Amino acid sequence: MKATHGAFLLANLFYLAVVHARVWTLGPTPADQALFSNADALPVPAARAVVLMRQLFGDFEAGYLFLNLLLLYAILVVAYALINATVRGPIWLGSFGIAILMANPMKNDAVLMLTGIQHLLPALLALFSLLAFHCAIVLKRKTVWYALSLLSFLLVAPFFPAYAGLFCAYPLLLLTLPGDSARPWWRVLPYAGIGLPLAIAGLLRSGIPAAVLDQFFTPLFLLVYPIGLLPETVARFHESPIHYAAALGMGIAITIIIGFKLRQSAFWLGIALAATFRLFSVGYSVDPISGEGGGVLIVPLLGASIALAALAKGMMGHPKWVRPVVGLTTTLCILYFALEWRSIAQWNDTAAPVANSPARPG
Repeated sequence: MKATHGAFLLANLFYLAVVHARVWTLGPTPADQALFSNADALPVPAARAVVLMRQLFGDFEAGYLFLNLLLLYAILVVAYALINATVRGPIWLGSFGIAILMANPMKNDAVLMLTGIQHLLPALLALFSLLAFHCAIVLKRKTVWYALSLLSFLLVAPFFPAYAGLFCAYPLLLLTLPGDSARPWWRVLPYAGIGLPLAIAGLLRSGIPAAVLDQFFTPLFLLVYPIGLLPETVARFHESPIHYAAALGMGIAITIIIGFKLRQSAFWLGIALAATFRLFSVGYSVDPISGEGGGVLIVPLLGASIALAALAKGMMGHPKWVRPVVGLTTTLCILYFALEWRSIAQWNDTAAPVANSPARPG
């Protein structure tokens, strides 16, 4: 079993190395240059990390990108464990889930920007907090795992407004345990006590109603449709909110129907993780056409991956669906891999003029 886990993770490491082989000469984007000049615009932990990276790497761009890829791989390892722990299906579902996360072009801002650590570091801490919370329930040394989970949560929630709603995921994690498992609900109280006031304060500051249509729902759609919307489609939605509302209502209805048919608690965990995170990050805009700004979607991408893995598990409950599901998930992974390869090639081409400019982070 351990060898199988290792094989999946090594395969993903090989994919990351191959698909990112051309990125080592990428230079700073205009957004990078702005943050290098004014890192204090970022939350405190991210600002400190950007300043430290600048001191370590200077104008050595490959150093920034290598660290980004290390953080991404760490995220994938944690996500793999979290998907397998919550879905509780064949272990290849964990590999399928992180393939969807790893190869979704929407997260490329976080990996290919020199300051991508602003998205990768909090995402890693948040996912580790969730995994450590699960380990505190099912493994030995419960106090140690629980302390690590709380510490990671405290390093994220108070500093990164987008993570204020993370506290909603912990009780849902308890629901993914086997039916006869003990569920110590009291363990979620510290997360709720810290996260709920932060979440309410964030909602009061953000002016949610004006941003709901463009900045909440559309990025969630891009999680499973990563090529972006056509400009004509975006324009039509803006001109005719009725069409947008109809498409939105259909998507919500289909999700709810699937959820009730599946009866998989991990499916609802994934949906809630994506939706609550996006609710508290509407201040971070994501372009629905190009996907620019999608680096903030790493945690919602994990939510979508958990939901898709749970969907695949539920469908395989019928013997006749086993082979079709395996074929469908394999095809979906290949499609996402191709989209990611194309996206990185495009990024490499469009970033070349910036890379050749005299402006450097150091």
